[in-house]
Amino acid sequence: MEYFSTKYTPQNCTRCGTEFTCKPLDISQCDCMKIRISPEEQDYISSKAATCVCNKCLKELKLEYYQEYKNKVLNQNA
Repeated sequence: MEYFSTKYTPQNCTRCGTEFTCKPLDISQCDCMKIRISPEEQDYISSKAATCVCNKCLKELKLEYYQEYKNKVLNQNA
C-alpha cells in the first residue's frame, strides 16, 4: 500500500515555493516529462536545483542555460 500513497507526491518547488505534484514512481506521467531536456540542460539544472522543480522553473532554468551558453560562445568568438 506504500506504493500507492507515495505514487503522487505533492511538494513545493525548491526554487519558487509553488506546490506541484511529483510522480517519481510513474515518471512517464509526470508533468516534467512534457518538457524536453538535453543531457547538458539536465546537468545545468541539477547544478542549480537539488530536487525537482515546477515546470515554470524548469522552463526558466532551461532558458537560463541557453543564455549562459550563448554568452560563453560569444565570448569565445570575441
